Amino acid sequence: MPEQYNYQLGERVRVIVEGLITHMEPAANACPEELTVELEHSAGGYGVTVPLDTVTIERLVPADGVPQPGELWRDRHGRTWFAHENSLNADIALRCTDGDCHLWRSANMNYGPLTRTYPPAVAEQPIAFPELRVGDLWEDHAGDVWRVVERAGRVLLFFGGEYLPWEDVSAKYKPLKRVGPKTAEPEPPAVAEQPTDVPELRVGDRWRDRESCVWRVVETYGQLMLACDYTGEQQRWEGVSAKYGPLTRIIDTAPGGAA
Repeated sequence: MPEQYNYQLGERVRVIVEGLITHMEPAANACPEELTVELEHSAGGYGVTVPLDTVTIERLVPADGVPQPGELWRDRHGRTWFAHENSLNADIALRCTDGDCHLWRSANMNYGPLTRTYPPAVAEQPIAFPELRVGDLWEDHAGDVWRVVERAGRVLLFFGGEYLPWEDVSAKYKPLKRVGPKTAEPEPPAVAEQPTDVPELRVGDRWRDRESCVWRVVETYGQLMLACDYTGEQQRWEGVSAKYGPLTRIIDTAPGGAA
């Protein structure tokens, strides 16, 4: 820890903090008794609540932002100020309808809070949520595909071990487009399978296929099969017929079974 952070009990110090007002108590009172200020911290936001009778408050930036040329602003007394560029130092100045003129920081400190009256604040448009269905697939701008899942009662998008709401994924990785599941194309009507006419098979008969290979009828485990003389492959007759047909029975013409 740096040496300047070494303090002693009993020291009197001045603590200067800067942040956004996130809460007032009582909230509806124009002159609250205490404020909560959100400070920037390496570990995240850090709220500090202070009673107003113990601190000095310095206004830095209006809640509506830094005034811009052409805008109209109202101070705490109800007076209207016109924002314009200051030709002397390129800063923004505010000129009141009564002729008073100040740089915007000075006007904010002396007459704030300042509220922009023109142009009116544009209401933030709500995010248009698509219909999300569990199992749908969404592709982001990088080509990664997120799956819609239900987790702890919430519908979320999942990718790479990360579960995020749709609006977070859309804001970070937009545009998103639905890529699945694709609507299944209607299947063609089923065609009734034509019965295969199996001829009478006898052990020892031989059949020739369209490649002139010879298949011999054999009995294997009680079933009549065709065995190829060349490869030894065995199949049922209908299988050989479908794959190598047409099949032609070899008729023996000489005594002793010679073809």
